[in-house]
Amino acid sequence: MPKCTIGLLINAAHLAYRIEGEDNALRQDESRKGYLATQQLVDNIAQSEYQITVKTNAKARNSNGLTAVRLEPIDKESPVIISFRGTAATQDLYSNITLALTGTVEKKLRAEAFSFYERTKEQFPNRDIILVGHSLGGHLAQYVGTKAYATDAHLRESRSLHVRTFNTAPINTLHGQFLTRTYNHIFSQFCNYRLDHDVISALPGQQYYGNTFSFYQEKSMFRSHPLRVMRKLLPDSVKNLEIGGTSKAQRDLNTLKEAVLGIKDAYAAHIHGQWFSTYRMGIKNKKIIDKALKAVNHALKENPPNFEGAWTHLESARLSTYGPTSRDCLNCLIKDVLYVQKEYKASPEPTESKNESIQPSGPEGLHRSM
Repeated sequence: MPKCTIGLLINAAHLAYRIEGEDNALRQDESRKGYLATQQLVDNIAQSEYQITVKTNAKARNSNGLTAVRLEPIDKESPVIISFRGTAATQDLYSNITLALTGTVEKKLRAEAFSFYERTKEQFPNRDIILVGHSLGGHLAQYVGTKAYATDAHLRESRSLHVRTFNTAPINTLHGQFLTRTYNHIFSQFCNYRLDHDVISALPGQQYYGNTFSFYQEKSMFRSHPLRVMRKLLPDSVKNLEIGGTSKAQRDLNTLKEAVLGIKDAYAAHIHGQWFSTYRMGIKNKKIIDKALKAVNHALKENPPNFEGAWTHLESARLSTYGPTSRDCLNCLIKDVLYVQKEYKASPEPTESKNESIQPSGPEGLHRSM
């Protein structure tokens, strides 16, 4: 069965840079040191049991300037992936300046990106769709995601659209502002991965929708930006995370696992509207939390997921740490564990946990607030 992982999404984001010409051919000249060959990207995608089905680029016939690619799984259940291309040096200088000043890009490019999504949604009306992009491509993925959720009540109910970005450019749109005010829980479907010091994701405003995981590295701000650097520095544990699912329960379980590993492995994490880092938590607290999160990750991987065990590890860590930042971090995860357990118990599929129910001590997490 196809596996839609963070690693696959990085491959998808990378592939968008290799589309060129009137016929949307895949460029085959990436032989420089540190660059992954196009054929290797194609092979990686095929090994994940996905196939490249639709491509477009700025120089294609009748193009409006968008470069994007669609990947489809070989089965009829796994998520469909749309990847938008990011910045290509000086060719996108105007887009970068516009982003820095306004938090959005030119109207034509936004409209074309949304149209690409709509055509995919029309073809796969009941399938999870994942929008992905690096740099400017991440900005477009966030734009399309916020507009789709802001204008589609059925989508807000199903939460079947996901956004994952890598070193994304900041964003600030009316659709995003609307969701922030009225449907803030939707942003649990958005997640951004960035490297510390990255020049683009640190543009003025530095606003992204959803959770953000920042990974420490020592390269300069310009050398931090390329996707190949992200590919090299992200831990395998993160790249192996699955995104989406064939049910709401499975989807939210994967989102919970992503939050657990993100907080554990990242230099800093922005979860539910709060920043958590070693500096803010304190070294002693972070060690306690990381040990607990390692155990939580193992508990959630059990079949069925051991929600009671996950809750126990988090609660023990909460009682062993001090300070509001550490407590808030653990409380966020505790609420999310309770919420996903509740979904599993209500799921009509045979994925229900056999663990005894844990009674929530507060509002559920993933579907309430960021």
